[in-house]
Amino acid sequence: MNKNITWQELMASMDSAKAHPTDTAWDIYWYLKNNYQECGSEQTRMLLFAYIKIPVERPSLLHSCILQLALKISEQYDDFHLLNFIRMWGYSQNLRQEDKESQTTTDGKFFISLEDRTERTVREYLNRHPEHCPLQADKELPMIMPPIIGYVNSYDAKNDFFHIFDSGSRHFVAKSPKVLPLVGEYVWFTPIIPANSRFKSAVIIKQEEHNAGRETFGILNAQYLSTDNEKKTFRYKITSPLPTADGGTMVAEGNASLKLLNCKKGNYPAEGTPLKLVVFLVRSSDGTKYNHIAEAVL
Repeated sequence: MNKNITWQELMASMDSAKAHPTDTAWDIYWYLKNNYQECGSEQTRMLLFAYIKIPVERPSLLHSCILQLALKISEQYDDFHLLNFIRMWGYSQNLRQEDKESQTTTDGKFFISLEDRTERTVREYLNRHPEHCPLQADKELPMIMPPIIGYVNSYDAKNDFFHIFDSGSRHFVAKSPKVLPLVGEYVWFTPIIPANSRFKSAVIIKQEEHNAGRETFGILNAQYLSTDNEKKTFRYKITSPLPTADGGTMVAEGNASLKLLNCKKGNYPAEGTPLKLVVFLVRSSDGTKYNHIAEAVL
């Protein structure tokens, strides 16, 4: 179904909206669906605001269609403030059960759920507009968390992914961020954690000064135990209380690369020398998580 409606017909419908609010709300939807790419940002935003003011049933098929359309509009017009709109729309309490489920057509085509698409579009929007990231936890948008500090562990050039870990060993991925970080540095980022997925995304807000970032991330006290010149590693023992880690258990003793110490060959610390370590868990090829030493400071 596709209803063609002219601007004059839409204005007449809006003038008498009190008599038939649901019909007018559908008229706004059909007009925007067919014309949003041509009618400009200001007019598009005006009509969406007019829709929000009309007392129609929510949740409903119409309300879900409006959200789907708003996601497309946010990609068309860069000055459309997507987060403000979906707050007014009533995300996520106005999602229907159907909006949380993916769909497969009779010819085998797969479509992700409206919930997943909304969260993906919000992630892409915030990558373009990191200045719009909420400073506090957002109750209306439960998948968006307040900014936290993270360590940029690696970069996947093939997929344009930056891999970021927080101090609780949670792993996030920032894809094609507007704010480009440096591997080995600390960043403030907003996590986006989809409700129906383990995939965690990061929207990078800014890079932090290294020492300040390290202090905020958290440093563990440790002792230097021994040197293995053949394997070019050293053994350590963490003396601080072990932090809670996501998906695994941090261990007190382990091995790390000698390169982290920036010492001349043969001039390594004595047994019992105090160390400061930045530690989080990473997943190995067999699926288990193990201690990863990002920094070691004598």
